[in-house]
Amino acid sequence: MVNYATAVWVLFVTAALWITTFIIAVYRYRQNKYPHVMTISLVLLLNGISTTIRALATLWESASLGILADYLLLPGFIIIICFLDLILNDSIRPITIVILAILSTLAVRATFDVGIITFMTLPDGTKYLLENYDLTVPIVLFVFFSVFRSIQILIGLLKKTPKKLQVYPRVFLLATFLIAPVAIILYLSGYLDIVFSGAIWLISAIATNIIIISVVIEPKLAFILPIDIYKLIILDTNSGLSLFSHTFDHRERDFDDILFSGMMQGINTILNEAMNKGALVELKLAKALLITERSDKFPVACILITTKSSALLRTTLQAFFNAFLNDFSKFIARDNDVGQFDRVADLIPQFFAFVPEYN
Repeated sequence: MVNYATAVWVLFVTAALWITTFIIAVYRYRQNKYPHVMTISLVLLLNGISTTIRALATLWESASLGILADYLLLPGFIIIICFLDLILNDSIRPITIVILAILSTLAVRATFDVGIITFMTLPDGTKYLLENYDLTVPIVLFVFFSVFRSIQILIGLLKKTPKKLQVYPRVFLLATFLIAPVAIILYLSGYLDIVFSGAIWLISAIATNIIIISVVIEPKLAFILPIDIYKLIILDTNSGLSLFSHTFDHRERDFDDILFSGMMQGINTILNEAMNKGALVELKLAKALLITERSDKFPVACILITTKSSALLRTTLQAFFNAFLNDFSKFIARDNDVGQFDRVADLIPQFFAFVPEYN
């Protein structure tokens, strides 16, 4: 017997929302190749598939499909919580791994209980899929943990986000404090969710997708908290002349390019000649980190001043430096006319669009 409950159609609409946002995220990933967008895309796909299976489970009154839908929620929760940890700390903390392991174990263990999925008959004769509280509790704890991490990120964003991007933390505020709690209350109450025929899933999807679309559209949001990026400098390693520099964060005291180039030349000399350890790749200071790229063919080096290193920053700096050499190598060591490198500024938005700038 087919169960044409209102919740079935609400769940299908919710699944369509997840899949639509997934398509948007994949399109954005094909444009900019940011790893976090691909991570988000995977979560969106898992949620879309899980919600579709839940709709089918309700339609066909299948407990097995209901359990499968819940199984697919678990990796989505794990990925998104780890992603939030990375935004907040630039690493996944051990306590997060322990909490995720405990909640995942509780959820999987609950699925082996008899009657974990039931179908309640509604006044109109249709049926509604319900999980036993043994499964409900770990799922709700997953949601609480996600919301808690989101609030931490929101507080950080409100403090550090550049003025021109302040609209996004306000959007997060709307989703986190107005929509997410409603979904949690519906899920905990059970009865209210039945009355609203699966509204929890649609409300949760709306809240989550508001935040996700914001991060996908504006990639700077994922890099505001974990890393501070101060300045990019291109130096002539023979003369020590600064060929080009771009400051991302004007709140900090600016670096003197001439003094800076002299310091870099001295350090490279020590490494190459005295210690015979090769060219400088990274230099850790008390409150900053220097990431460098150097050409084997031309007397030029590129330096990014930041607080932390990452694979994305290194590959981006390398790609930027290669583009610089392709376009401007013919001007290197030509009459020390640094005005010839003014157009390097056009490469900044092409390669460093994800870096927030502060005036």
